[in-house]
Amino acid sequence: MKGKRKFRNVIAKILENFDVRVVLGDDFSYDPETRTVYFTPFTCSADDFHRQWVANFFDFTVTEKNYFLFSLLHEVGHHYTMKSLTDEDLEYEILCRQVLKFSEESDNRKNEAYFSLPSEIIATQWAIDFMKDYPHWCKKMTKRIYKALDKFGNINGWEMY
Repeated sequence: MKGKRKFRNVIAKILENFDVRVVLGDDFSYDPETRTVYFTPFTCSADDFHRQWVANFFDFTVTEKNYFLFSLLHEVGHHYTMKSLTDEDLEYEILCRQVLKFSEESDNRKNEAYFSLPSEIIATQWAIDFMKDYPHWCKKMTKRIYKALDKFGNINGWEMY
């Protein structure tokens, strides 16, 4: 893939005030030990489910256009909310994640269970609150992200979003 560094740098600049490292990876995730937000320019099968789940559970609309920023902010939300989880919450999550890994339930059922984990709920709420509190910043960053996504896609011959 060409242009990875430039694309990563755009995302790093957007998140520079959040005290996290930024790494272009295979999915959106957060590593609390290294304070690293991983992100990907590609959509995944859970994206549509997640947007619908946020709309139903939180009564907040995440559009296809601002979902990338929402996903970044959700991962940043893990950074700021992890300390509010109890030991019981963390033990419950470890158990649930193991069960989900080997579950033969449908993807929708697994996604619903995953996004209902305590850490996922509070990170999602953090992202929603941030987007509500800073709508102008979010609109500006969404434009910056899509400009970078278009460039990244064009360099590599892909149509992005």
